[in-house]
Amino acid sequence: MSRSSSFTGTGTSTFKCPPQLPRKLLRELARNPVVAGQPVTILQSIFDELRYKIALRTFPVDHLWQIEGSPCQQNLLQIAANIGDLPLAYEMIRLGANLNTTDQYGRTSLFHAVQILKTLALCTEEPQFYPVPNNYEFDTNMGQRIEKVACLLI
Repeated sequence: MSRSSSFTGTGTSTFKCPPQLPRKLLRELARNPVVAGQPVTILQSIFDELRYKIALRTFPVDHLWQIEGSPCQQNLLQIAANIGDLPLAYEMIRLGANLNTTDQYGRTSLFHAVQILKTLALCTEEPQFYPVPNNYEFDTNMGQRIEKVACLLI
């Protein structure tokens, strides 16, 4: 069964594993201005494939994945905490992710979220020590999204 891949449910692409979240929650997230403007990782093809494997129970929900561009293996909840992907965090928790699972360096999802929040705070408070390239598009809602994910993890 394929479904629309847009966050609000009105797109034309299909994916293997529709989000394992209630439609009401998806609609609420789509209306939230902090969440609505973000790229939705939960619908990207690489994550669709991983979520499909988890939904089929081919891999446990806490399986550590090596994602291209990531410095270490992480589970999908840790990835959601790193990028502030609230729908992905909700889905992994709903599928039974252990909030205390650690990555290969012993860091939990909450640790990832706090670490990114601290880094974002340093970048905005002390830009001379953490320069940002001129062509970098700063996502002003990222910190708020990561805070929301961290609240789910507490």
